[in-house]
Amino acid sequence: MGRLFVEYIEEGCGSKYACKCGLDVAGEESLVWEGIMGSNHPALLFRRSVNLDSFGPKREECLSTGKYVLQDVACRACSANLGWKYVHAEAQDQKYKEHCLLLKLEELQRVNRVAGNCITGRLVNSSSAGTARAIVSGGTFHRNVQQPVYNPHGSRLS
Repeated sequence: MGRLFVEYIEEGCGSKYACKCGLDVAGEESLVWEGIMGSNHPALLFRRSVNLDSFGPKREECLSTGKYVLQDVACRACSANLGWKYVHAEAQDQKYKEHCLLLKLEELQRVNRVAGNCITGRLVNSSSAGTARAIVSGGTFHRNVQQPVYNPHGSRLS
């Protein structure tokens, strides 16, 4: 599958949200509101996100707050469908949603971080099975690791 470009949430080192596979998705500071997706799915609206790819065609939908053009988004690492991106909002009072992402709460995990203990790194290899190796600094990354992982300074992390 090759190398996968991955970004990590660092700003402020506050809480963040990650996909169930552990990949960072959004920081708490970009959270616009908590609400409902569809008829009964709790969801979060984020202004900015990382590690999400759009898939499928753009589609028009009439939701309870108006008419929108939406596009589904998925996790870059595990391809889980996490929600959708608002491409266009017809109503003037809903324009703030344009380019925001509505993500299903059930597909996310909240990660609490303490200032000064932020984990940063980059994914360097992935396989078709969805497992990965990572280079990490400032912490450890143990999710789905198949082989020993080394940090940039050469010491072994797993």
